[in-house]
Amino acid sequence: REGTAQQAARRAQREVLASEKRLINSGIPGFFPTPPALASNLWRGALDLLPSGPLKVLEPSAGVGSMLAVPEAQGHDITAGELVPSLRAVLE
Repeated sequence: REGTAQQAARRAQREVLASEKRLINSGIPGFFPTPPALASNLWRGALDLLPSGPLKVLEPSAGVGSMLAVPEAQGHDITAGELVPSLRAVLE
């Protein structure tokens, strides 16, 4: 049985995915959300190449945070930003 924190995390993830789906066809130039499987693969590749321990990561054009929403991103010092207000609202 899932705990309250896990339920809240799943609910938040569903809300982000629903918001992302609404934004995909909204005509925002350059908005191409990264699929979760690709984001996980990218993180695993980076973690294989870099020293162990928490990484300090800058994501200057984070969109809705697809690269940050995968388990491999957890525990790292990530600074993310987004200029497009509708994307930034989902990111936040």
